[in-house]
Amino acid sequence: MTSTPIKLKIPAQDLAAPTRFSANVADVSNWLQSLPDASLAGELSSALAELNSCAISPQVRYDILEVLRPQVENANAQLARHYLNQSPLVSTDVLGHAEQADQLCTLLGTAYTIVGVEVCTQGGAGKTAKLACEAIHRALMCCGRAVLQTMQLYRPLHMDGWMNLHQLYALAQQQKIAELPVPDPLDAGPTITAAYLQAILLGCCQPNRSRQSDLAVLYKALGDWSQHVALHPTPSDGSLFVVDIDSDQPPLYRHLVPEETTGRRLYLDTAQLLLDLRELHERALRTGATFESGSRLPVNILEQVVAALSTKRSRTFKRMLSRKTLAISPGMKNCHYYVASGLIFEQVLYGAIFEASRLIKEERFTPPLPNTDIWHEANPHEDFIHSTMNQAQEWVQLDEASRARLFRDEIDDGLADGVSHYPVYQVPLADVSPGGYCLDLDPAFPGVLRTGELVCLQEDNNSAWQIAVIRWLHMPSESRLLAGLELLSPRARAFGACIHDKSGKKTPPMRALLLPEIKIIGQAATLVTPRAGFREG
Repeated sequence: MTSTPIKLKIPAQDLAAPTRFSANVADVSNWLQSLPDASLAGELSSALAELNSCAISPQVRYDILEVLRPQVENANAQLARHYLNQSPLVSTDVLGHAEQADQLCTLLGTAYTIVGVEVCTQGGAGKTAKLACEAIHRALMCCGRAVLQTMQLYRPLHMDGWMNLHQLYALAQQQKIAELPVPDPLDAGPTITAAYLQAILLGCCQPNRSRQSDLAVLYKALGDWSQHVALHPTPSDGSLFVVDIDSDQPPLYRHLVPEETTGRRLYLDTAQLLLDLRELHERALRTGATFESGSRLPVNILEQVVAALSTKRSRTFKRMLSRKTLAISPGMKNCHYYVASGLIFEQVLYGAIFEASRLIKEERFTPPLPNTDIWHEANPHEDFIHSTMNQAQEWVQLDEASRARLFRDEIDDGLADGVSHYPVYQVPLADVSPGGYCLDLDPAFPGVLRTGELVCLQEDNNSAWQIAVIRWLHMPSESRLLAGLELLSPRARAFGACIHDKSGKKTPPMRALLLPEIKIIGQAATLVTPRAGFREG
């Protein structure tokens, strides 16, 4: 590895000095204090781009960057509010915020790379080697954050993104500083190797199958877990993935890389990490994995990581191109409604003659409670209107379809804007297989899709509503989103479920779906509930 040239691109330092501030820490601090929050990201981008073209000694440049870095992190946090926790098919304005965040990470990473390259070129030991180690570690941290931000948007990494990661690690290996501990590693791994593997492992963990918030927690965890992964020039029994550090490619399954391929390969040995994760999984089976920062990684994400690092994924069914459209309605609330033949949740619990007029009035003027069920504060004994009429006078005979339509029309007519609470979208298909569908969406799609979200779907107006889950999202371009749906069941039944605590108290009912047993594939009957504290027993 020592004889191969390093392929890192850095701008020419053809400016004598920066124009926004003098090249010293005190003046940079004063300049930062004068910046308004509204223009922080733009000013930092311009300042970093200019600084990267200035001829400054490595130590002075590093000291300036350490002052700028916290403000870059603040600016990135502000920008993230505009593009996270919404549909990946964002508007042009929102996409601009994401691109600006990526640019900030790239510029800061380039600045630290300049320090590392210049120090390594000049040679030396002691403090000089320490500066090179810290600068390369910071550069890898910036590159890793760019990887995280890109994967949170389900997009491919920009050109040279993986190449920069690989080559920074190769430079550290060449200088024999990859395993030196970094005094202040921040939220990256404690060594250059660990920081490099933190980003590499994220690419191995099927990030397009995770939610944005879960990816952020997972990335922090990988900073610690990466210390239990080894890189070897030759494969071993625990080597499922391989990286070519001379390429601009993410980690790949080892069996997909031909043996005759040129380039320097490093094989990831995750055997020890898998042992640790399986032990952690047993401890966290009911509560999830909790970290010192207070962040919690759901058990299902932990299971996904173990599966991704231990077995190679391959398609079970053959995909066939399709130009048909599919009716979908995402979310547990919508699935419950359509599976129940158009009955609202209260009607499922207390019968189709449940009085809905009060519910309509409350929904018209009262904002919905965040992250709670509509039934959370309802009182069925007060909401159900008891009449003095005898039962024969009170009952009206209606067939099921008419009754469902009557209540649906009553609720929809009561909405101020006339928009249904349970939207259905007609979406085009990219391909189909016996196990599911691939949706092909464009920016005109009005809904929001998230990985792991329940979806009910219908192939035509006369067919039953099927239950599926969004397994993965991928954006091959800015105007196209592919969503993979895995079929769970051809039908379901709608119920309400309560959590019983140890004292005997129970929560208000929450929506639940019962998926029937499918004997032909050995699938037992399954109860689908919200992400709450349910457990078997």
